[in-house]
Amino acid sequence: MKTIACLAFLACVQAVGIAAQAQDVRITTFKRESVYTLNGLTFTVTRNQNMNATLQGEFARTSRACPLDCIQPMRIADGVATLGELELLDFLEDRVTGGTGLLLDTRVPAEFATGSIPGGVNVSVATLDPENRFRDDILRAWGSCTD
Repeated sequence: MKTIACLAFLACVQAVGIAAQAQDVRITTFKRESVYTLNGLTFTVTRNQNMNATLQGEFARTSRACPLDCIQPMRIADGVATLGELELLDFLEDRVTGGTGLLLDTRVPAEFATGSIPGGVNVSVATLDPENRFRDDILRAWGSCTD
């Protein structure tokens, strides 16, 4: 089983192993971890249990220039769910595991290459732009209802 450590709102996802120990740092008060399966592999999402850990590198920055790191709308298009952290974990557990969900990661390819959620598909944010005349066709091909 692979383990994914979630640091800072799942934006900093790293594939790491965590030694068996009591989990004091939970996802929520009642949720220690999130487990999902993709293509026969099982992934466990947990928070880093090192109470002295700090973010390093690019993820430690709190201010980044637009347009690459601009805040995006919570609703990008009909049939495309934009999720917060807990909703994302539910989506992975239910929809991705069930084969009925596709997770889109709209970061630039260089950022995507530094680490991503297993199963995430790197798609340019311009693909989802309402001005893209092929957007609805692309979303329908991915199984989204845009009508």
